Amino acid sequence: MTVTFRFASRPTWRIQLAITAALVLGHIVSMVVPYLGHDYTLLRLLDLNEERSAGTFYSVVGLLACAAALLVVAFAARRRDSRWRGDPLWWVGLSALFVFMSADEGLALHEVLMVHIRKALHASGVLYYAWVIPYSGLVLVVVLLYARFLLRLPRAIAIQFVIAGAVYVGGAVGLEMVAGYMVETRGYGERSLPMEIEYLVEETMEMVGAAYFLTAMLRYIELGGQPLQLTVTMPDSTEPRHGDP
Repeated sequence: MTVTFRFASRPTWRIQLAITAALVLGHIVSMVVPYLGHDYTLLRLLDLNEERSAGTFYSVVGLLACAAALLVVAFAARRRDSRWRGDPLWWVGLSALFVFMSADEGLALHEVLMVHIRKALHASGVLYYAWVIPYSGLVLVVVLLYARFLLRLPRAIAIQFVIAGAVYVGGAVGLEMVAGYMVETRGYGERSLPMEIEYLVEETMEMVGAAYFLTAMLRYIELGGQPLQLTVTMPDSTEPRHGDP
């Protein structure tokens, strides 16, 4: 038996938005309930600022999905199919970047790095969450390396890539700098209401940015004439297995 999964851009975008909305609603619930005098351990699964939460799991999966879509295009480009533009190594490089982003999201590698950089540079203010320093440098390197590559893509796709990147980086790095200023300079507690709202906006921008990038990748694949498809072949249970009488 053969089962084919179709990943069309529009339905995938709608599904991602629905999941993001549900996670945002869950975070709001995790914010409000403690203020009503209740505190449940399970609420941490809804807190988007918690590393071990439903939001983190979704972000890890979403970033891996982006990496997988990039690999699909890389393999197509390697076959020198005229529908696909660009050197496959550029696509593989982007895929590796998204794998790293997924690992960083799931393992909180930036949190470990932050402690050492903060001590070494005595970072404060907007740089209080000091991991933004090397990661901002990484963003700049990627932008410089991929500027010409973007110009070789269809204009609409390139614009969507830029929008997705701006939204994601704006949330992950930009609003993290705002959070550092609010915590270290203005003295807001990390569990204060203003910070909870800040975290909500930050994480939402990251999820929407990643979702929009995946949608743009699926649209790019659709330029080849059909959406991304995954075909799975499973053995028919009615057929006799090897060794059966």
